[in-house]
Amino acid sequence: MKELENHILEYRSGLIARDSFKHHHVKWGVYEQRKDGLYMVRSRMPGGKITVNQLREVANLAKIYGSGRLHISTRQEFQLHEIPLANLLTVIAKLNSIGLSSFAGGGNTVRNIVVSEWSGIKIGVPELSIFAESLTKLFLDDEDSIKLPRKFKIGFFYHDEVDNGRFQDLGFVLNEGGDSFKVYAGGGFGRNPSSGILLEEKISFNQVYETAKSVRTLFYKHGNRENRNEARLRYVLFKHGEERFRALYNEILANVKKSENPKLDYSLKFNNSNNVSILIPIICGDISSGRVLELAGLLDGLGDDVVRLTQDQNIRLRDIPTKYQEELTGKISNLFAPVLKYAVSCSGVETCRLGITDSRNLLRIINSVLSEKHLNSDIKIRISGCSNSCGNHLNADIGLAGKKGRYAVYVRSQPDSGLVPIGQLLGEIKEEDVPEFIKQSIEIFEEIKNKRNEWKSHIEALLKRFHGE
Repeated sequence: MKELENHILEYRSGLIARDSFKHHHVKWGVYEQRKDGLYMVRSRMPGGKITVNQLREVANLAKIYGSGRLHISTRQEFQLHEIPLANLLTVIAKLNSIGLSSFAGGGNTVRNIVVSEWSGIKIGVPELSIFAESLTKLFLDDEDSIKLPRKFKIGFFYHDEVDNGRFQDLGFVLNEGGDSFKVYAGGGFGRNPSSGILLEEKISFNQVYETAKSVRTLFYKHGNRENRNEARLRYVLFKHGEERFRALYNEILANVKKSENPKLDYSLKFNNSNNVSILIPIICGDISSGRVLELAGLLDGLGDDVVRLTQDQNIRLRDIPTKYQEELTGKISNLFAPVLKYAVSCSGVETCRLGITDSRNLLRIINSVLSEKHLNSDIKIRISGCSNSCGNHLNADIGLAGKKGRYAVYVRSQPDSGLVPIGQLLGEIKEEDVPEFIKQSIEIFEEIKNKRNEWKSHIEALLKRFHGE
């Protein structure tokens, strides 16, 4: 952290320019916000895992040094917003003191490793969080992990979540037997979205590190360092084709196997209890420090491993004894207003310098016009404030990408369509029409639940009605 301290001193003294300072601070999970002098700090939390005590302390940091709220990202980590430059080092040091870190939280690094939110909840299959935690430790001790051509995203999922694995740079999907992983590589959303290739049909748990290191090394050696717009792993796949990509991987894997590698430390855990999980939907992933502190108080005494942040920007409680379920659920419902369960928004113009539209506020308006019946829907709605896919709009039943005064509308292919489930552009809609459009879309979604192959045609017809056709 001494390196970051030196760069802050140089920047404050005028010895380095803003762009140069940015190059140094992003790898510490620090990003400049729209208002000059204020920054966001992103804390790594492999698999969204955070203890109750850490939850309390992070809330206090946001309250004392920042905006007084926390933001849950789609990579299952907390962001602290509006931190003054003078407080950056203090906040990062205090995160370190409670067992958290912002290091490699941004920039051209191995980003926070995500894990199925059902990890440790599904019965009879191993918990996946341990793989994310152990792999994070090994990779962050390796300098190559912070000097990549672009960001590198890894995830661990169960066999019924294969699409989540296919759209990571590197996705591990537990096979149905529960004793091995399928491995996908080269997937991702954003510019030129693509489903990853099946790189390995079956690897043992002991092969996870050597497989991950080999794919990361392939990216390190062959990724595009000249053009950031074509620098993700999938562009290596596009350039070389699957056959050559696979040959490069196998060549690197053979060399990795010959070298002395650190051991991936994992101890398998299985959920064989009758304990329950409780989902807490969070509007826009934004939660005040006060609410977090109250939640931490409710969870005291239930154990340290009961909280997970989800990729849908929610909080999922796990391993809750059934005898506490009714009382805890009642108290949580008093603490948090009902909102759409699976609605996601990026930060938009509220804090992001690249944002075009106020995606967060749009989602708040959408929630405000929906009835309780609508809010109980399982529909996945995801909003990005620009064409970048920070809100994962290409992975949603209804995806919206911000333009000036309008939103592009995307609909994901359904599992029985035979198509790769990437959002397909259907058209555009005026920003002021979006709340009513979403309301009517939810009504259609609930009406045709058993006929999901009709979803795209229904939404196309709805868009035409909004266009007066």
